[in-house]
Amino acid sequence: MKRPLAWFLRILFLVAVAVLLAAGIFFAKAASWKADAVERLAAGAEIIETSAGPQQCATTGDGPPILVIHGVAGGYDQALAIASALPLENNQILAPSRPGYLGTPLGTNILPSQQATALSALLDSQSHGKVTVLAFGNGVPVAIDFATRFPDRIDRLILISGVYERPKPTPEGGRPPLPREILTMLGGDVTSAVLAWTLEKDPARGTGDVLPLFFKTGAATATQLILANTEQTESASRFLMTMLPISPREPGLRNDLLQFQILQPLPANKIAVSTLVIHGNDDPLQSVEGARLFAAKIPGAVFLAIEGAGYLPWLGPDGKRAATAISDFARGGL
Repeated sequence: MKRPLAWFLRILFLVAVAVLLAAGIFFAKAASWKADAVERLAAGAEIIETSAGPQQCATTGDGPPILVIHGVAGGYDQALAIASALPLENNQILAPSRPGYLGTPLGTNILPSQQATALSALLDSQSHGKVTVLAFGNGVPVAIDFATRFPDRIDRLILISGVYERPKPTPEGGRPPLPREILTMLGGDVTSAVLAWTLEKDPARGTGDVLPLFFKTGAATATQLILANTEQTESASRFLMTMLPISPREPGLRNDLLQFQILQPLPANKIAVSTLVIHGNDDPLQSVEGARLFAAKIPGAVFLAIEGAGYLPWLGPDGKRAATAISDFARGGL
């Protein structure tokens, strides 16, 4: 009886050692991935000293400048991913990391008004005059403040999937705001590493796992349509990678979530520049009707609802229409 028990304990010990060894290798691999990712992100943009403090910014291309203000859980890389999904190859893209994201410290630039002032300081430091401003998601309140306080710095304003009012209380079982969902799902760099490996090895699978977060109701159908289009799958995968790793973005993400919860009424009627508002009709964060009502308060604004689109309106059956409209508007059309 003792011999079988002894063998069993030995086998149990060897299994435990193997599990611990495998876990150690896995976590070491995840740590190495994060270190490489952080180093790559640091090398991809410049830290610029401004009157509002250090700010990270990447600049690509030539032509009329477009300042791209990224959304939640992003950084300069998300701004570049958004620009690359749109036909803006004839423009210079200015892609800053907002405070709390990647190489731009949060510091005192917490409120949208403070972040708008920081962007003005960034333009000053680069000797830019007027720019077109393209803002996405939680970057939209910053862009609106920028447009109302620095109208001499802005030529045209493009608002995509914006948040225009604080979230309404959800009924029991209702979905929480998207930023909190993202924070929960990517709540650690190990989780980030697993998603990044999946996206790199099998973009369709990785995208299919996360993309439903970006739709309110029609997630299954919309996801299938996007995954059936190789170009849109690659665009979605590229965007999702701009939320990874999560830890260098978490201060900004948490601040965005806070600002969303306490968002004050935005001064739509004070926007005095040509404005395009684009919103998907299945956006989980802000209803398309709410976006339409906000756009109606902006003098002369053009509003475009994208059928079958969620938080990323350039994806889906009508995605090309959204992308073309943005490009045309940036060139002075519409």
